[in-house]
Amino acid sequence: MAPEVVNRESPGFGRPVDMWALGVMLYVLLTGTLPFAGTKIRVFDMISNGVFNMQNRQWDQISESAKDLCTRLLCLNQNERITIKEALAHPWIR
Repeated sequence: MAPEVVNRESPGFGRPVDMWALGVMLYVLLTGTLPFAGTKIRVFDMISNGVFNMQNRQWDQISESAKDLCTRLLCLNQNERITIKEALAHPWIR
C-alpha cells in the first residue's frame, strides 16, 4: 500500500500508486524479503515515513543502479516518485 493510500491523501489510485507497488515487487525480487514487515500498525508507520532498509546483507551484491531504481520507486512523495517513462529509461533497465 502506497503512502498516499495509507495516509488517505489521494481520493483514487493513480499511476504513482502503481509505481510504488512496482518498487515493492522489485525490492522483493532483488532481496527475497519484504521492504516493510511487522505488525499492521508498524508496517503502516514504516510506509507513512518511507522507512525501509537497504543496509542489510541482501543488498551487498546488488548494483547501485538497481538500488537507485528501487529507491526512486519507493519515494515517499508521490509527486517526486519516478514515472513509468523514467523507469523504462533508467540505466538499470537499459
